[in-house]
Amino acid sequence: MGEIPDSPPDPDMDTRFFSSLERWQREEDASASTAHTARLSSWFNSMGWLIAAGSSAAVLLMLGIGILIGWNLAFKSSPDSDPELSTVDELHRKVSALEREMALSLMHQESASERLRGVLLSGQLAPTEAPVMQALLQALDTDPNVNVRLAALEVLQPHLDRPEIQHSLPESLLRQSAPILQAELIRLILQLEDPKATNALRELLERNHLEDYIRSTAESGISQLEMI
Repeated sequence: MGEIPDSPPDPDMDTRFFSSLERWQREEDASASTAHTARLSSWFNSMGWLIAAGSSAAVLLMLGIGILIGWNLAFKSSPDSDPELSTVDELHRKVSALEREMALSLMHQESASERLRGVLLSGQLAPTEAPVMQALLQALDTDPNVNVRLAALEVLQPHLDRPEIQHSLPESLLRQSAPILQAELIRLILQLEDPKATNALRELLERNHLEDYIRSTAESGISQLEMI
């Protein structure tokens, strides 16, 4: 068989190759940008109900997010920027910090509905962080609205392994006048099985105006803890 002669090089081959490569890169960048936008959109949508409520704290949060997005885009476009520091995860971390600040701000508003939103929002974020947990315990003890106090207790309940919560529950029981909160706190105290909590239960029984159900539950709880 004879040798196959070399075909002459196509002068447009390099041009077509690099054109295809550039088109593929544009498509990849567009895909990444779409994913980035989708994640940001989900964060904004999660805050939509707060914005609709006209919360000043929510407005401040959205302003902060806008500043962070602008900072992130400017930083990312800088030729000296470190790609590891200009990721969506970094922006997400900063947005989460702003959300935490907004939750704390909401829990100090005059409106009970906004305080309730703050409690619920804190439960979606990081309720075990010291400032958030302290605010939740304070809401449980002192908020004038029963629904806010009950919501704070529900947010704290999954974290009963935390010593600060365990120590606070018996004291919080003595600050409650609503039977539903008294019943829930007694239930959680008995779940912790701490014999020291009998002092709080005995002090509760000294009250003249106490629902019969709460009184019988506290008496039964004392007997249960004394057997431990």
